[in-house]
Amino acid sequence: MGSLPAESTSFVGRGAELRAVRDALGAARLVTLTGAGGVGKTRLAVHAGRDLRRAYPDGVWHVALGSIEDGDLIGYAVVETLGLRAVSEVDPLGHLIDYLADRTLLLVLDNCEHLLDGCARLVLALLSACPKLRILCTSRQPLGVVGEVSFVVAPLQVPAHGPAVTLFAQRAAAVAPGFTVNTGNERRVAEICDRLDGLPLAIELAAARVRTLSVDELAERLTETVPGQRGPLRETFDWSFALCSAAERTVWTRLSVFAGGFDLDAAVGVCGDETLCGDGVVAALIGLVDKSVVVCDEAGAQARYRLLETVREYGVARLAAAGQDPELLRRRHRDWYLGLVQRFDREWFGRDQIGWAERIRAALANVRVALEWCLHTPGEIEAGQEVAAALRYYWTGCGGLSEGRLWLGRVLATEPRPVPARARALSAQTRLLIAQADHPCAARSAAESLELAHDTGDPLLLASARYEAGAAILLRGGDMAAADLLLRDALAALEALGTAPLTAAMAMTTRAFTTLYLGDPPGAQLLCTRARRLCRRHGDRWWLAYTLHASAVVAGNRGDREAAERYTQEALQLHVSLGDTLGIVASFDELAENATAAGHLERAARLLGAGLEMSESMGTDSVARRRYWRGREALMESVRSRYGEPNFGTAFGYGRRMSVEDAIAYACRVEPEPRPPVAVPAPVTLTRREREVADLLGEGLSNAQIAQRLVVSQRTAESHVANVMRKLGATSRSQVAVWARTHPL
Repeated sequence: MGSLPAESTSFVGRGAELRAVRDALGAARLVTLTGAGGVGKTRLAVHAGRDLRRAYPDGVWHVALGSIEDGDLIGYAVVETLGLRAVSEVDPLGHLIDYLADRTLLLVLDNCEHLLDGCARLVLALLSACPKLRILCTSRQPLGVVGEVSFVVAPLQVPAHGPAVTLFAQRAAAVAPGFTVNTGNERRVAEICDRLDGLPLAIELAAARVRTLSVDELAERLTETVPGQRGPLRETFDWSFALCSAAERTVWTRLSVFAGGFDLDAAVGVCGDETLCGDGVVAALIGLVDKSVVVCDEAGAQARYRLLETVREYGVARLAAAGQDPELLRRRHRDWYLGLVQRFDREWFGRDQIGWAERIRAALANVRVALEWCLHTPGEIEAGQEVAAALRYYWTGCGGLSEGRLWLGRVLATEPRPVPARARALSAQTRLLIAQADHPCAARSAAESLELAHDTGDPLLLASARYEAGAAILLRGGDMAAADLLLRDALAALEALGTAPLTAAMAMTTRAFTTLYLGDPPGAQLLCTRARRLCRRHGDRWWLAYTLHASAVVAGNRGDREAAERYTQEALQLHVSLGDTLGIVASFDELAENATAAGHLERAARLLGAGLEMSESMGTDSVARRRYWRGREALMESVRSRYGEPNFGTAFGYGRRMSVEDAIAYACRVEPEPRPPVAVPAPVTLTRREREVADLLGEGLSNAQIAQRLVVSQRTAESHVANVMRKLGATSRSQVAVWARTHPL
């Protein structure tokens, strides 16, 4: 359990430091690794976290803060990393304290130096409220918090056989297979490492040049730089920058506007222009990867790229010096991500919802930067409103309600003029407030949205505002006839326009409840059927699940318990596929209510216990849980009184002890599949190299990453992997990983 990034290269020369960090974390709850940029603080922290995983049963979690510009967003970054689901309006700090209060967990906060005050506040609050939590930070200076242990990460030692030379040798061999440090060149390699003060990043950048320069040429070129004026890392950057092609230099500086990772399309979209075509950007990016300036991560389905923070800072400094307008480039960056989220908004109601959720989650750091730029740049706030509004289905469908509320509140407060962009942002805000069950705020937002939509004269905005106003009335239990009228008019307009099928499906589903309340069950059933058909026709999963919940309510109202259970079970499976925690918990609740009505009291008690455990273990915030259980108290008391306290307690406890997989299988009345142990023939004899490969598979590395770690070709790595799988009788890499973890050396 955890979120440590994969290491694409081997870890060299930090054995003593690793032991010291482990000892420090054993004695103190807050340890900060300090040191110059490029000295290897992040690598040391990640490797220490990997070594300590067994000591933290609730995981070691790495939170990258380099892309965060606002201290108020630190908590949201941690919430996102932990995979928590902020449903209510609770602030992220309260959510984190609630979740971490009794968990044994190590939090790695990486690159804190530009957010010292915000990090210090977060760390103090968490450590004082969460006694089993420990925090490992990396920063160029300490946080200045009481109880903090500061550990200075020094450069690598530079003797001829020291770790600095070993690092150079390994990185050089990775780009120039066959390269070795020998008696003929070890003095020159040591000179290079000494010239670079043993800074790992500087050494890696220099070693990458062995592909085109001999060691002697490399040493001579480094000697030509003026020593002592800027420091070895800046001098190495200057030297490396000068050796890049003109296109590579341009792309390096332009890539500095990105936060965190980015994909190839984004690089081309932001860095390409009339002077540098898309193919030119791709070629330059590949060159920068070869030179170790850009890091390429191929672990996922799509390759992603990133600049180390010190490399990005150098690019920012070079941007203006290279004659490029930083603001123009940041506007292009904003325009690219505005286009991305608008495309997401158009295509979310379709077959690729899981892919879109992953794409936006990966792009979120850059979206935050774009929003910050809009907020602080005169004349750009309307674009910021468009960005925040276009993310409405990410905020509501992918667990980002709390952060979405923050951004929408900011962009709406900054620009009050009645423009269409504000109307769209108000519409998105109303939907978030409805999802959070914030009755008063939802009513106010819906009223303003409806008034502004009338003023704009845009028929789609007006239809959407009517839908949201009707949903807000339904939420607070107001005048159902008035709500039904608004929803009816909205649905008629949406169907006539035909440009917003998801909002039309939402209006159908919502109106099914007002129709049922007003005494027309057949009408409610027809609306649910139409909504389901519309969702299925578009390949939607997210809203289909909620339409199935409405269908279950209507079926239960007419006494068809079997249909109600089938609808809810299908909804549960859809929520699971999308990782929708709120929907998963709601499904368990509805299934428990259905079982109670059918007289299956043991099943009802088990489902209630499993639902509570899911809500807590999946990180739903405490305010949402309290609201949820306040509405279930009557159901629990009914089951307890009918089934008897001892029986209820036993069944409820059984439900709480079930694993997530077993609980879902039980809810869907599916026998969980047996989990056979890995079929390993005995005795198993692996060579030393094959054992290394098995351990690397246990870390989750790809073949390419294994090749880099072992300094061999990818084909050789693939051959080793195949041999290991054959000897272990394994049919998947995950089986090898399990074997490696359960058979330590």
